[in-house]
Amino acid sequence: MGQAASGLRGKVTRKAKIKKGGERIHRLFLVGETGPGCQCPSNSLRQRGSGPAIDAARGAVLAGCLIPPMKLLDISRPIHTGLAVWPGDIPVDFSFSSTKANGADANVGRLTMSVHAGTHMDAAYHYNESGMRIDEMPLDLFVGPAQVVDIRGLALVTPAFLEACDFTASPRVLFRSDTWRDTAIFPAAWPMLDPATPAWLAERGVRLIGLDVPSVDALVCPGMPMHHIVDRAGLFILENLDLRNVPAGIYELIALPLRIRGGDGSPVRAVLRTRD
Repeated sequence: MGQAASGLRGKVTRKAKIKKGGERIHRLFLVGETGPGCQCPSNSLRQRGSGPAIDAARGAVLAGCLIPPMKLLDISRPIHTGLAVWPGDIPVDFSFSSTKANGADANVGRLTMSVHAGTHMDAAYHYNESGMRIDEMPLDLFVGPAQVVDIRGLALVTPAFLEACDFTASPRVLFRSDTWRDTAIFPAAWPMLDPATPAWLAERGVRLIGLDVPSVDALVCPGMPMHHIVDRAGLFILENLDLRNVPAGIYELIALPLRIRGGDGSPVRAVLRTRD
């Protein structure tokens, strides 16, 4: 029934055996289009079987109340000409190579940028010559439960600070610092991870860390030592998020990178999904 409430159209078959009140529902079929006030793709539900449990399921689905509406929070920074980039990196430039206003059949945009500008995913190959490329990274890494942790006011994120967090159900951790507010000005400093933190997180099942700052390393830090510490812990890095309007809590992260063959990273459109 999760599929039913997601807004998909057409026929959806769900094989299930659900015991409720001693009765068993074998299959649910949903057919048709979305009806008024309904969160499922149909206000016509055909089911095999009968009885109070099936009648209740039919009523709940048609009322659109089995799964509450989802809310999407965009946590990506806009890409635009003039976006501040790492000092010395390729400037971001978006322009049109042809426009309808100038007689072309279509508007065609052109984008020049580093794959590490704006909100982006690092591949391990970015800092490890034998590391995984962006198109080799497992897709399930980019989608799933994530915990937003509020670190505003901290200069160093330590295991002691994180002890109060339970990461059992959230193998992705996003740190909100609110450090970088004006993306036209590259920041000079931002909070850092304690060297012990990546391994401490990995021991608790964390696979990915996300930050709302340009890097896990400091602005002037030859050799990228924290990147290597994170790599040795087996974690992956999502950088330059915009978490300014996101309270601490558990969400579903969707942050898929482009499939750039052999790439050392990629821009992503990162969103958080919540039922709140």
